[in-house]
Amino acid sequence: KDKTIIHKIHGDGGDGHEVIPFIKPVKAVGNIEDWLTTILNTMRLTLKYHARSCAAGVFEARSDPSNKLRPLVDSNIAQFALLAIQIMWTYETQTALEQCKTNANAMYS
Repeated sequence: KDKTIIHKIHGDGGDGHEVIPFIKPVKAVGNIEDWLTTILNTMRLTLKYHARSCAAGVFEARSDPSNKLRPLVDSNIAQFALLAIQIMWTYETQTALEQCKTNANAMYS
């Protein structure tokens, strides 16, 4: 195994341990400034990819009549599961507020 190739981000906080695989591996060779910049950019791309995937999962969960949240939460790491719930809450709240213009009981449903 080549120890100069970085494949994932390890998160170790609290009781949990999460691993986020990079969308592409990073080779840690040459000037440290260069490969640290590459790691930073790869982390950004990886997190952006997971955020987009999470948002797509919210759309799929919203289009499902049974509105199953558990598979969406279980398929994502904690921070992105929380993001999915926040996106869902924002969407539902915005929809209810828009409906308040025509339906006085919209916030109760």
